Amino acid sequence: MSHNLFAWGAAFLDQQMYQHCSVEVAYQRGSVSLTVRAVVGSMLLKVADTHGDIRMERTDRDYIIRAEDLATLGEPRRGDLVRETVGTRVLTFEVMAYGSEQPARYSDITTRRTWRIHAKLVSTD
Repeated sequence: MSHNLFAWGAAFLDQQMYQHCSVEVAYQRGSVSLTVRAVVGSMLLKVADTHGDIRMERTDRDYIIRAEDLATLGEPRRGDLVRETVGTRVLTFEVMAYGSEQPARYSDITTRRTWRIHAKLVSTD
């Protein structure tokens, strides 16, 4: 067991989250597709327009995916695709930034174990 209680707790919570709260998705960049587990959510963002006005915008989907599961692709990029099966439908989301946000960021800045990836629905099959 780690002597760093925070690191131990983060690893424990990560394990529980993926074991009990995740779904299988296909993460694709170009012709490379990986099957990974992801925790599905959304995020309320403050977005500034070109006039300096602030509005609140909810992402279509946020996916929390382990960094180690995307290691072969590296950092998530704008234009990557996430395919999620919901019932009999396959929903395809495109990784993209909202306002001045990055398309992805570490959701746990201290340990960098997981990415929070912002995505917009682009098709339904």
